[in-house]
Amino acid sequence: MQMLWTNSFQNRVLFNASKAYIRQLEKGEQYDLLNPVYALSLVHENYIANSEKYYHHYKIVTIEEPRLQMEGLEFILWSCQR
Repeated sequence: MQMLWTNSFQNRVLFNASKAYIRQLEKGEQYDLLNPVYALSLVHENYIANSEKYYHHYKIVTIEEPRLQMEGLEFILWSCQR
């Protein structure tokens, strides 16, 4: 569990999830063998200051059409404080 939300922690979440995604394949293997990666992070403090929400689910989407998702990586941040 992460005690404090920091920019370094955010970068670590992105970095570690990305590593988990790319380490699934060896050189020359087909991309359709990739499985989705879900990064679940438990944080003691609230991710967004002064927010009542304790659960945040992020996906990779296009800005122009947020309903269109690039599948493969998702990030879930769960605050233990409510």
